[in-house]
Amino acid sequence: RQVEAGGRQTVFVAGPAGSGKSHLVAEVARALHAQDVAVLLGTCPSDLSAPYHPLVEALDHLLTSTPPGDLTPLIPDTVGALRRLTPHLDRHRADLAEPASQHEHRHELFAAYAALLDAVAGARGVVLVLEDVHWAATPTLLLLNHLIRSPSPARLLILATMRDTAPDRSQELTS
Repeated sequence: RQVEAGGRQTVFVAGPAGSGKSHLVAEVARALHAQDVAVLLGTCPSDLSAPYHPLVEALDHLLTSTPPGDLTPLIPDTVGALRRLTPHLDRHRADLAEPASQHEHRHELFAAYAALLDAVAGARGVVLVLEDVHWAATPTLLLLNHLIRSPSPARLLILATMRDTAPDRSQELTS
């Protein structure tokens, strides 16, 4: 209800391996997709992966599954920093310039990611599904934290699955 009213909501679905977390989240995502809500999926691999891996995976899905140019009117001019994460932004906004600095400025990147999600969520609502966040790298958790705390009233539901039992329980998530 909070998301339908234009708000943001985060739900962590926790439990031991094999308890049905992914199945539950998939059912919710399917039901919302049937209501024309954009569903984006990212998975945290168990091995050490590139920073922001599941969030880039979700972003790439959005950018590649949408016909070229369809997102153009929704993508704000301020998201050029996302070109550091994905070349697929060019399918919709090839005119965006990457910020001049070659050094990663986390705030700029996080703001750009949130702005893009907010723009899409404002048009049709977004469900961001993140699987296995107990394996997420620290940069991923920092960006996720930024998305959760963002004050935007966009219709965004973040569904995250995580194991809450040893040895998979993440110290960063539980503290």
